[in-house]
Amino acid sequence: MLEGDERLAAVQPKLKAYQNHQNFEYSGGSGGFIDAYGFPFVRGRIFDKIEEDFGQYEDVVPVFWATGAAFVTRKSAFEAVGGLDHDFFMHMEELDLCWRYWLTGHKIKVAPRGTVFHYAGAALAADSYRKMYYNHRNSLAMMLKNYDRSSLLKRLPVRCLLDWITILVSPLRGELKRSFAVIAAHWYILTHLPSIFRKRRRVQQMRTVADIDMNNVIMPLCLVWRYYLKKQKVFSDLAVIR
Repeated sequence: MLEGDERLAAVQPKLKAYQNHQNFEYSGGSGGFIDAYGFPFVRGRIFDKIEEDFGQYEDVVPVFWATGAAFVTRKSAFEAVGGLDHDFFMHMEELDLCWRYWLTGHKIKVAPRGTVFHYAGAALAADSYRKMYYNHRNSLAMMLKNYDRSSLLKRLPVRCLLDWITILVSPLRGELKRSFAVIAAHWYILTHLPSIFRKRRRVQQMRTVADIDMNNVIMPLCLVWRYYLKKQKVFSDLAVIR
């Protein structure tokens, strides 16, 4: 697939759970997307709702991100966009990389005919404080680096509001450590703004594609609203398949 299209920067197979071969795997499924406010999801998993694989996502389609658990990338594209951001340390570094691929005119696809069984949670458990912290921290850093000014001014305040709602609601759900993780993530962002904005300048200088032209992979919707209030729990409910 990579040999046939020079603009194709990365391809991922379908990921299924090693612990349960019938289910999609949390971190990859059949290709990844994000919503307008930086929340990632995959074909086969939205937040903690994981679908059983019965062949519903077998098509080869463009996706926003290819999972770092199993993907192939073009070396020239990887080097052209600066590779992985090592400050992310873990979690979402491949999303940030893929965002830069799209911004520079590359594409990413899923090839579900290939299947990898992935052992979820081997590095950090799903309910780990560190996992929650890195996910929230790196998601915010990714938005600050990669969105253009207009998108950032419209979407970052909403994202911050959603995070602070999480801080208030999580203790009521018995997840006090999530509140602390989000607070710590915001503190990191505030204390590292100079370095984040230096990276932002580099990213914006290399950009050749406008945000509006990526609405097929950065979904123009609020996943939190769709999932918790409209009860759209699976990818096909979102009615955003391209």
